[in-house]
Amino acid sequence: VKAEAIKGAGFDFDKWESATGKRPFHYQIEGIKFLESAGGRALIADEPGLGKTIQAIGFALAHETEVTPILWVCKTTLKLQASKEFVDWAGPAWMAQIITSPRNFIMPGLKVYIISMDLLRNMPTDKLDSIGFKTVVADEIQHFKNPDSTRTAELRKLVTKAEYFIPLSGTPWKNRGQEYFPVLNMLDPIRFPSYENFKNRWVDTYLDTKTMKYRQGGIKNIPAFREYTKNMVIRRMRDDVQPDLPKINRQIRYVDMGALYEKAYNDMEVKVADYIKQAYLGDGPVNMRALAAEIMKLKHITGLAKVGVAIEDAIEFLENSDEEDKLVIFHHHIDVGDHLQNGDYSKTFEGLDSWLVKNGYNKTLRLFGGRSSDERNDIQQKFKDDIRNRICIASTLASGEGLNLQFCQNVMQIERQWNPQNEEQAELRFSRPLTRGDLPPYLQDHLLDAEGKQKKKSIRVPYLIADVTTDTMLTEIVETKR
Repeated sequence: VKAEAIKGAGFDFDKWESATGKRPFHYQIEGIKFLESAGGRALIADEPGLGKTIQAIGFALAHETEVTPILWVCKTTLKLQASKEFVDWAGPAWMAQIITSPRNFIMPGLKVYIISMDLLRNMPTDKLDSIGFKTVVADEIQHFKNPDSTRTAELRKLVTKAEYFIPLSGTPWKNRGQEYFPVLNMLDPIRFPSYENFKNRWVDTYLDTKTMKYRQGGIKNIPAFREYTKNMVIRRMRDDVQPDLPKINRQIRYVDMGALYEKAYNDMEVKVADYIKQAYLGDGPVNMRALAAEIMKLKHITGLAKVGVAIEDAIEFLENSDEEDKLVIFHHHIDVGDHLQNGDYSKTFEGLDSWLVKNGYNKTLRLFGGRSSDERNDIQQKFKDDIRNRICIASTLASGEGLNLQFCQNVMQIERQWNPQNEEQAELRFSRPLTRGDLPPYLQDHLLDAEGKQKKKSIRVPYLIADVTTDTMLTEIVETKR
């Protein structure tokens, strides 16, 4: 591992401006200088929405000779976004080749090559080696959380061949502190040589009173850990570097199930109770996996039960807000999104599409898993550019990374996630730095004041909760985790 710092190349960051008229923030320039001091091997772990990609691009631009070619590894849905950011911030000479298949011809002489993390395991080694990459950038590094997985092993091979390694993540670990080990090990295997040693030294444990077993928790002794990693990890929080950004105002709103779904829910609840009773009266223990599947069915019913209320709230919002205001409704199950669009199967209520068309707007846009990078980008652009596109219905999990939705500042959540990080990843798509260059003309004066500051001070995020159901229990669990 190279340990020496990279000397500044005399790049004038004060004059650096993107093609769309954006300038880097002071803390982003500090992040670039941190990468220099770390010898081009450091984790940028700023909170989501603070522009980690820009910092990696700025470092590359300032040290083009030393660090190119660059191999940029990211999720499939983020490849196009990374390519666009390079062209915007570094110019057409930095147009990247997006590698989509093991059969792709590798174009020689480019500065940047982008590949999805899922393609790594199937990509011929000699093809990647032919790039002659000097730098590996791994975006959303938290997806390489298992030190023994094939995906992590393939990334580790690349990192050992590269002189420089820049992982990026706003959430370096999501569930347990041990997930932090792989990236730290790749950055500095001298300080972090052993998975077991890392768990024993840095990961907290707690007693699960239900099973009476010890389980892994988060990172322990935070001040000591921060001191130990201060030369290889930089993390800034939004309130520290962007105090003027709108705050997320999460609100819990309880709603009744309604007769349409109450019977189905009660019948399923009886089945779950019988399942547990039989398991305890029988010979074997409760099959927790099967039980969890039954509870998920209850959660699914509550999601469907809240659609009617969500539609009423959305229509009320549209009727009482400016025509420039837009709304994103997050859900989990696909058919919940379908009902929001088209109404329920029994035609008890109409979907949002019907109301929108009757009132002169476009139908809702949809974002869910399985969309390609081009499709996601196209939907995001349509939502922003056309004043008639006022509602987007989005999967929480599919929308938590790589989307910039700060031009929309109205959100609704109708299905909760087990992990609060997934909810926060989605929420933080909206509270992000915003400039006039980011916006079509009709939104500029609507969202920004004369000084270019965002008018909105907080973004209200109502969570619809079906009262006295698994929804209520899940909310207690999630907020305790948070």
